[in-house]
Amino acid sequence: MMTATQPYVPVVDRIRSLEVRWILPGQLEAAVAGWFARFQAGTDSGVESREDIYLLDPHLPGLSVKLRNGAAFEVKAYRGSPGILEVAGRARGRLESWDKWSFPGHPLSQGGAVPPGWRPVRKLIRRFTVASGHGGARSGAG
Repeated sequence: MMTATQPYVPVVDRIRSLEVRWILPGQLEAAVAGWFARFQAGTDSGVESREDIYLLDPHLPGLSVKLRNGAAFEVKAYRGSPGILEVAGRARGRLESWDKWSFPGHPLSQGGAVPPGWRPVRKLIRRFTVASGHGGARSGAG
């Protein structure tokens, strides 16, 4: 008798996030880069810089699929928006609630070429702690 077993796939617990993104093509303007630079470096209070590779084709409404910094495969499910975040006349963006699952991943390709249907995105990420101390919010593309 032959039996098949499912391979063990480690997964990080579901993470909930509240995010706002400002997506800008090309190089950051000096004013935007300066805004990010004024925060201290560090995991919880600093700015993180990385490149993620997003699956764009096929289009999956309500889902975001990416290879995070070449080290994790992530799937995010959109859970709605509680409203708009406006930063003193400088930026305005829609807050988005997401559930995220992360799996250990490997690079998509050898030699740096990105396969068709995927797109690399360079990002600056800034995390903020919610005033009550429960959880956090992020600015940037995530």
